[in-house]
Amino acid sequence: GNETHGAALHHFAHGVAVAKARHDDDGCGRVLAAKARQRRNAAQARQVQVEQHEVEIGVVARRGQRAETVLCLQHLDRATQLRDKLGHRLADQRGIVNDRADIVTDWNEKAAAVMDAEKVSGGYPAARTLSIMHAAMFDAAFDAAVSKVAEGATKAAGVAVGDKAALALVQMRAGDGAIGANTYRPNTAPGVYVITAQPIMPWAGAVKPFALRSAAQFRPGPPPALNSAIYARDYNETMALGSAKSLKRTDWQAETGKFWVSSGVTAWNQAARGLITSKPLPLAESARLFAQLNLALHDALLAVYEAKYEHGLWRPITAIRNGDRDGNDATERDAGWTPLIETPLHPEYPCAHCVLDGAGGAVLKSAFGSGTVPEFTLTYAAMPGVVRKYTSIQQLEDEVAMARIWGGVHFRNSNEVGNALGVKVGDYVLQNYLQPRR
Repeated sequence: GNETHGAALHHFAHGVAVAKARHDDDGCGRVLAAKARQRRNAAQARQVQVEQHEVEIGVVARRGQRAETVLCLQHLDRATQLRDKLGHRLADQRGIVNDRADIVTDWNEKAAAVMDAEKVSGGYPAARTLSIMHAAMFDAAFDAAVSKVAEGATKAAGVAVGDKAALALVQMRAGDGAIGANTYRPNTAPGVYVITAQPIMPWAGAVKPFALRSAAQFRPGPPPALNSAIYARDYNETMALGSAKSLKRTDWQAETGKFWVSSGVTAWNQAARGLITSKPLPLAESARLFAQLNLALHDALLAVYEAKYEHGLWRPITAIRNGDRDGNDATERDAGWTPLIETPLHPEYPCAHCVLDGAGGAVLKSAFGSGTVPEFTLTYAAMPGVVRKYTSIQQLEDEVAMARIWGGVHFRNSNEVGNALGVKVGDYVLQNYLQPRR
């Protein structure tokens, strides 16, 4: 029943969070185990200070079968510290965050709180973290459902499942490309200065996805030509509505543009928590939904960044300040044009927030439908007191797309193509992974 499943999932999740990392890419498992013991002893005497860390997580999902999962810790010294720190924090959170939430939803909220505290709450690190946790919990739910678990044995069974899954997938995910070298080469002439900040995720195309055959599986075609009517339409729209000094944008639209600086990964998990709390699912289906959601979000990020660096389209701030060089008579240059929000450090096309919308929307619509749903809300830590309310999943998708225009960082066509790409990724995950056995 749900009580047995919930206990197994709770202890499984805690087991995964604090599981020993017994293997790394170089096979130095015994060395790491010894270091882990030393770290635990030291942690009892003083609080561990973590300056740099990265928890790398892998999920291998086999078509037609349940996912196999692992907690894979990279950068051994710092990751071992972080494991101890996360383990203590998760162990301290014994109560349900929301008394209307099931155990899967509750752990999603706990994970979000821990990641926020550790400053890994946005973008790709969050996508990997949540993918592994929820695929792992789905695995645990499956095992709890088919196993005869004796009374009082749920804790040991859950920890054993987590330990076994972790050790298996560390080996399976070794060398998946997730820690790629940033070898991005700016398009410039010898001797000409370019901005030296490193762009985000130029290595994404080389990472092995969790579900897709490759990051390029659904790569969209090129963006509109600079001399096209579509490009001129989008250029002028973003120029007018996305400027920091725009007089055509309402206060609500400006707030929306600033709100959606927030991570799409975090937001879609927050939306899922709200929907499941208002309209509960059976526990196994809740575990499945969160796993499919986060697998889709992770692979959608890989897909969109692969496409971004394949096409390399300039951002509105670059385009508008060079409007006299695009060969389009319908675009006018504004030498001092500045967007409302800071421009992200990666190419414009397609829109990353929008690809997450397509993927997240596809998964949540599969459970809650494309029409009206019970009202759910979203918040953003950087804008305390601001609460966004939604009564349909499509409303959320549409708002994010426009927010990237009002923020001055995207063109409309990029938003549309990004959303379509995300839908393809989401549908692919739904059709091929974590399906009920018949």
